[in-house]
Amino acid sequence: LRSHCYSDENLDELGAALSSSVVTSDGKPPSLEYSVLMKNKEGIYKWLKSMNDHGLCLIKNVPCDDGEVLKISSIIGKPSHGIYGDKFDVKTVPNPINIAFSDAALEYHMDLAYYESPPGLQFLHALKFDEEIEGGESTFIDAHAVAEEFKSRHPQEFETLVRVPATFQKNHVDREFPVRLFYKRPHISVNYDNEVNAVFWSPPFEGPLTVRPEDVDAYYTAYAKFRELMLSPEMSNKYGLRFRLQQGDLICFNNRRMLHGREAFKSHNGERHLQGCYNTIDDFLNTYRVYAFDFDPKPEEFCGDGIAAYGEQRVGTTSHR
Repeated sequence: LRSHCYSDENLDELGAALSSSVVTSDGKPPSLEYSVLMKNKEGIYKWLKSMNDHGLCLIKNVPCDDGEVLKISSIIGKPSHGIYGDKFDVKTVPNPINIAFSDAALEYHMDLAYYESPPGLQFLHALKFDEEIEGGESTFIDAHAVAEEFKSRHPQEFETLVRVPATFQKNHVDREFPVRLFYKRPHISVNYDNEVNAVFWSPPFEGPLTVRPEDVDAYYTAYAKFRELMLSPEMSNKYGLRFRLQQGDLICFNNRRMLHGREAFKSHNGERHLQGCYNTIDDFLNTYRVYAFDFDPKPEEFCGDGIAAYGEQRVGTTSHR
């Protein structure tokens, strides 16, 4: 009964245990060797916990085989099938149907924001990253942390982005598999205690607003302020990461928390080829909780009958505290 008590004291204590931690402060992503991950269940738990605690984890020295990303993703659950299939390739092509398939810079964004349920996890495996490539560094930022900062600095604009829905869209029929996906939702989702549990941000795939006239100016004012804060050197230094993937690296990250981007690059006859896939947030939560129940301390006041894992983060589902 104590573990399910709904007193203010108990809920505050539980909230403190679940409060979000930010990425590592040394400028490098948390990492794990492929051999450690594949050795035993303890290695898998270290990987899952890193993604839970920090929002991402870099797996080093992964075999550069086609489809290896699916093998690793399948540890969590069956990879999600979407408009790009079970897996997709990110490399420069003539007349790209997506800006990701060019050499242009990519601003912070999440993938597939126009889905009713965007992927919870994304995986990107560097099959090729030749030394001749100039630029192309990967960038990440903890959007939960930035949104919490935004709430404290601009409370009125924060409430606007929690309330007023943006339009996310993929409207592209001139392709092999035509796509017309549209979804309306606010940029920021909060839980019962007004804590950020998801940020939906994808500027290249945002369409016209369909809201009441009195909300239009408020929305665009709030949008501009949030984007300005997110792109500020202060937030990048405090909550961001910038690093160059090495061939064989595989970065796994929470698509609802860690916005990602890329710096522009020049190939100079080299090749930059990433292969990716997605998993649902539900499969991640399920797998992490199962492993945490074996490897984490399980103080009764937090775990109860296994509803959650101790230290579990707000990882991007509106029903998850």
